[in-house]
Amino acid sequence: TDNEKLIIKLMLDCVVELPAQTPVYGTLAGLLNAASEEFGAAIVAGCIELLQKALDTDEVLQARMLTRFLAELLNASAVHPDSLLSAFTKFVEHALEAGAADGPKQQADFLVALVLEALIWAGRTLHECRSREVGRLLGRVDEYMAGPARPTDFSLVRAFEETAEERESTDLFKPTDFVGSLHKVVRAQRAAGWRCDATLKPYQSFEAMLGEAKQHRLPEILIPGFFEPAKYRLRMVHRIFDADIDDMR
Repeated sequence: TDNEKLIIKLMLDCVVELPAQTPVYGTLAGLLNAASEEFGAAIVAGCIELLQKALDTDEVLQARMLTRFLAELLNASAVHPDSLLSAFTKFVEHALEAGAADGPKQQADFLVALVLEALIWAGRTLHECRSREVGRLLGRVDEYMAGPARPTDFSLVRAFEETAEERESTDLFKPTDFVGSLHKVVRAQRAAGWRCDATLKPYQSFEAMLGEAKQHRLPEILIPGFFEPAKYRLRMVHRIFDADIDDMR
């Protein structure tokens, strides 16, 4: 109905424009799905439709926020874990192929970053129901990260010239690229049993209701063959305080 379409549009607008409350939106969508699986299916389909459009038009931020929403839909039992893992595997496999080929690597980095960022929010849920598959996925991510180094120039933000010792240092306080930072965080979370107290988990208050809801399969997500490299520049990360990542847990 028109009212349902309006609700879905407003929810997805909030996901993109006000992403701080994405866990709340995901739980709300899960509760709506528990009440009406047809409505839940429409929410999932609407999210994928918007995500596909974002990928096709190089809307990087929108794609990140919508993928995070998919992770929260999984937490709220509105998305089937096998379907989400299949989409993530497709992203990583495409990145591995692109990483091994000549040409810009920005899109490959971005696809891996999408997966890693989603795992920060939904890694625990996936681990509880598909631990072996998550292990295989992260193994492929590790292969990508072990590939050719991504060129990164931090010269514009250095206050002083580096010494030889600093250039050889692996100190975590040095700036790093975004996907590399996400990789470190996800590895730390995995080592800690996917415990992450820094993220909201409102779905836990409705587990009994959400557990009976239908989990929907995702429509196919197509990865564009052409992209504008300049739009896929991921920010670098500066660590000013303790980089032990314990605070992320």
